[in-house]
Amino acid sequence: MTWPADEQLLERTLRSLARTSPKVAQAVTDAAPRPDAQFSSTEDGVPTCRIMIDGKERGLASGRRPLREATRLAEQADPSDAAIFAVVGFALGYHVDAMVSRLAGSAMILCYEPDVGLLRSVLERVDLTACFDSGRVFMLHEVASSDDISAKLKGLEGVLALGLRFVSHPPSATRIGRAADQFGKHLVDVIAAAKTSIVTIMLQTEKTFENTLANTAAYHLTPGVNDLEGALQGTHGIVVSAGRVHAHPRTT
Repeated sequence: MTWPADEQLLERTLRSLARTSPKVAQAVTDAAPRPDAQFSSTEDGVPTCRIMIDGKERGLASGRRPLREATRLAEQADPSDAAIFAVVGFALGYHVDAMVSRLAGSAMILCYEPDVGLLRSVLERVDLTACFDSGRVFMLHEVASSDDISAKLKGLEGVLALGLRFVSHPPSATRIGRAADQFGKHLVDVIAAAKTSIVTIMLQTEKTFENTLANTAAYHLTPGVNDLEGALQGTHGIVVSAGRVHAHPRTT
C-alpha cells in the first residue's frame, strides 16, 4: 500500500522547521520531491521508504517496524555523554524524533541532510512537527566549510564546548558518502575553535577579576584629579583619567 503526499502536512512541518533552520525550510520549499522515493505502509502505522542508491533499491528504514528501529538507534545518544549530538542523514526522521524524546531537552541535535528532494518527499508524509517544535533540532543541507556550521550554531559556543557525540544512521552512510566525512571534519574544527574560545574567555575572566581586586584599594584611597584644578592655570596640557568627562572642555 502506497503512502500519498499531504501538502498541508508539509506546510505545517516547514513552519516548525523554519524556527531553527530557515535556510533548510526554504530549500525544501523550492525543491521538487525525489522522483524515485517509494513510500509504503508498515506495521507501526507510519510509512517507510525505498530509493535507488548506486543502481540498487535501498530502504531508508525498516520495512516492518521503523519506529522500533529508530528507538534502538536513539539509544546511541546518552544525555550524560554530551550536550550536542551530530547525526549524518535525516532520512525518514524517525531516529531524530526518537532522540528528541530520549534526550528530553537536555541536549541539542545537529542533523546534516544534503538531499532536500528526499527531505521534501518525507515531510509531505511523516508528521515531524513536534520534533521541530522542540527547538532542539538544527538542520543543515549545505556545508562548504566550517563557517557554515559556525553560522548555524552562533551563540551556542558554550553548549559546543560541553561535548559532542556523533550518532550513526547506517541507512544514510552509503547514500551520503564522502559528504559525510567533510561534514564531520568541519564540525570537529568548529568544536575545537569553540573550546579554545571558551578557555580563553575563562582565563581572561580570571585575570580581569584578579586585577580588579588588586586595584580596589587604589580606587577608593587614592585622591582624584579634582585637587589639581587650577594648579597650572594659563598653561596647556592634557589630563588622562577614568570616570565622567565634561561635555565641554575648559581651560584650567
